[in-house]
Amino acid sequence: MHILIIDDDPVVRTMLVRMTRHLGYTAMEASTLSDGLHCASASAVDCVLLDVTLVGMRGGSGIQAIQAQLHIPIILMSGLDAQSASRHLGSADRLAFSFLPKPFGLAEMQASLELAGIHA
Repeated sequence: MHILIIDDDPVVRTMLVRMTRHLGYTAMEASTLSDGLHCASASAVDCVLLDVTLVGMRGGSGIQAIQAQLHIPIILMSGLDAQSASRHLGSADRLAFSFLPKPFGLAEMQASLELAGIHA
């Protein structure tokens, strides 16, 4: 299974790629929504891990763009609590499959991926 990680923090992105690979998934990464959509159009992607506060992403525009192009599960990640993240995204948060509060560990990541039907 192929997981696309979209996060503008290179340290967080590197850690998430390592975690994803450790769980047995193939990981792709992007630092911007635009790069993520380009990467996804060039490769088969089964799920997206998307940073809620991604620079340049206004409200739920990223979720809407991903759903319009890919129609795959989106797992939101943020250092914000779930309620603050929901306010930041507006009604678009309903398009996401689940929410992972940062920081999170391997067990939480695996549980979210498996609940989304993504199995290594």
